[in-house]
Amino acid sequence: MKVEIDIHIISFVIIGICLLKNSVHSEYKVAVSSESEFVNEGDYFMAYCNIPYMGALDILDNLIVRWLHNGKPLTKYCELLSRELVLKYACNVESSGMNNISFRLMIFQLKIEDTGFLECEVMEKTRENGSVIRNDLVAKLPVPIRLREPIKSMVFVFDSSREESLTQYDSENPYRVMVLPGNYSPSCTVNGSMPLADVTIMMGDTQMPGIVGKDNNEGSQYVANETEFRDKTQTNIKCTSEVPGLPNSKMERTFQIVVRSIIMKPKITCSNDSAIVNNKRHVITCIVSGVEGVTCNKVVWQRGNNGENIYPGGYNNNNIACKEFNTSMIETTLEILQVTPEDFKVPLRVIYNDELYGIIEYDLQVPQRENSCSGKPTSIFGDIIAFYVFLYVLHLL
Repeated sequence: MKVEIDIHIISFVIIGICLLKNSVHSEYKVAVSSESEFVNEGDYFMAYCNIPYMGALDILDNLIVRWLHNGKPLTKYCELLSRELVLKYACNVESSGMNNISFRLMIFQLKIEDTGFLECEVMEKTRENGSVIRNDLVAKLPVPIRLREPIKSMVFVFDSSREESLTQYDSENPYRVMVLPGNYSPSCTVNGSMPLADVTIMMGDTQMPGIVGKDNNEGSQYVANETEFRDKTQTNIKCTSEVPGLPNSKMERTFQIVVRSIIMKPKITCSNDSAIVNNKRHVITCIVSGVEGVTCNKVVWQRGNNGENIYPGGYNNNNIACKEFNTSMIETTLEILQVTPEDFKVPLRVIYNDELYGIIEYDLQVPQRENSCSGKPTSIFGDIIAFYVFLYVLHLL
């Protein structure tokens, strides 16, 4: 994988201006630069140390130029200090014109441990009686080496008044949210990337107008302008973020916004026949309907004055079940496996926790039906048979 390079853009330049003593030049400049401020792991990194207004012979005669990587010396002028360095580095001397020399250093197959700094060190040869007696440091300029890094966290909020958000841990599938008609200003914040990630919020296929900025953690943030969401509409609101230049770094999370009429409210209706003690089965059926988005995971049955929850799947002498007919109707049932006298005394309650209207309750109690059949069962048919049997006995006599 290679970095696309525009040599006309130098993203990082430091210029040092120093005086040169005992030289025909009254001053000189040292400029360091890199072809890209950020690179990807596995790419190469290229930096330049430019000394203008001096020819190659002037530099050799008056200066010593070295490259260092995180403090480790690599070159003298452009000669690598050891053979092993050839596998990792390359250095070339370039000239873009008369008296304009650059020392170009390349690092191959960049790794995380290579991040840090390259430094161009320029020293002046101080002579006495024609002999070099010391090398005086006149410039040591850094070039940062930074790898692009993916997004570490995302927080996508549709309505700041609700404690509900999508993060990097959530699925990319649209997350359904019910809201009332009104104006909303979604916001999306991403952190941890290098460089800062681009972030935007889309309504359907159109970008929502908004403000791009930084959050307190120096991450990227996009806050959409207040936008009206009208009654009985549905749309997807998506946060999209990507690190510039880093492949496969895109992160997206989506709210599926369903706007519900303010006059619509879920309702609960129940059928509850009377029961008889020792009946082996008594079923109470309740329907939750009236609005879009009703689901079984918002239904709770309670038993007793203390509100003891009974969850689907069976509880002692009770079974709870729920099924969804469509997005606006569900059926939940409470089955009493063996009716006891206690069941007529204990109150029951069906609760639906609606995200817009809060908790909706329906109270009920099992009515008792008296058993009219006691002792041996009798019937008109039985009386008729007994009568004919009586006549037959008389005939025999």
